Amino acid sequence: MLVAALIFEPGVFAALSGNWGMTAWLSWFFLVIFGSLIGYTTYMRLLRDIGASRAGSYAFVSPVIAVVLGALFFSERVTFFDVIGIIVMLSGAYLAMAEVPTTKPAAFET
Repeated sequence: MLVAALIFEPGVFAALSGNWGMTAWLSWFFLVIFGSLIGYTTYMRLLRDIGASRAGSYAFVSPVIAVVLGALFFSERVTFFDVIGIIVMLSGAYLAMAEVPTTKPAAFET
């Protein structure tokens, strides 16, 4: 994929020069620190402490947070279908976090 990008993408050599400007560099560092290092470490701790299904519930909540932040800070419109999607996503997160009662089969009771 890198080879294809080097061949076909216009402006690839200008981008590889690293002369991106302060805003781009700060954005990149923000994504590395918060998006990768802190996010990955937090997710691994959640896996250890609360299990995979509950830790995976972030995948249901993250899009909802993104929509809310977009509406609050960038005046993005939230449509009826967005609200339906948010309800579906939060329902999935609820189901992933809900305690499921476990029962033993009758054959194993003593």
